[in-house]
Amino acid sequence: MKPLLERHEGENLRKIEPLKSDHQHLTSPPKEDLRRPTARQMGYPDALISRIPAGAISSFTGVGYFFHLVELRPGERVVDLGCGSGTDSFIAALYTGVEGSVVGLDMSTELLEKARNIRDAHQLQGIEFYAAKIDRLPLPDASTDMVISNGAIHRASNKAGVFREIGRILQPGGRLVFADIVVRTSFPGQGEARELYRPDHFDGAVMLEAYIQWIEAAGMKMVIVEDNSQYGQLLRKKENCLSRYGLRSISLLAIKQ
Repeated sequence: MKPLLERHEGENLRKIEPLKSDHQHLTSPPKEDLRRPTARQMGYPDALISRIPAGAISSFTGVGYFFHLVELRPGERVVDLGCGSGTDSFIAALYTGVEGSVVGLDMSTELLEKARNIRDAHQLQGIEFYAAKIDRLPLPDASTDMVISNGAIHRASNKAGVFREIGRILQPGGRLVFADIVVRTSFPGQGEARELYRPDHFDGAVMLEAYIQWIEAAGMKMVIVEDNSQYGQLLRKKENCLSRYGLRSISLLAIKQ
């Protein structure tokens, strides 16, 4: 499996080279980019993070890297669930090009405004940002080639509904690829532990088996599940959480049947 993933990653990075001239303004290292080391530690290649606007990655709150798991082609239609300020949306646009489209969805008006301002300041085309709940997507059936998400699905109260909506908007053969937090055993519903982990939004995390069940019920087939060991290294202050509940980050690829 590893050589295949490495080959896909190399092929994808080569494919975005022709876009460099169209995104020349994105190649300068951002001075205010305090989140760049975090993204790099999670596996984001410099070849990608050096090409997206500094403002987007300065608000990066993802939990893993997943673009190496799948081939994203020019002209494809991508939906980013819980897009925040647009880090992964802007990366996806490097692959899809001007002939493709990326739609970022989030409920934070502040982050959506930031993402739009970044897009407009850099005069980027084919990227739109809208306010929407990720369990009620404002998109037609079978209208999407790929759905991506990073650290957002575990925060949704209706996770089964999120996957049903993903299955609805993906066309046959469409891909779901995302990174998220899972646990070995459920978090307590109340009390000291819940309050301890709430600031990090861990209390919405569920077991991987639940994700697999919801994905398959939505008409998708699991292809790859990969542990993001780098994320655990970033959580050393939460050692009790890691050991007691088996908190970990995974990247996952599924295909719509």
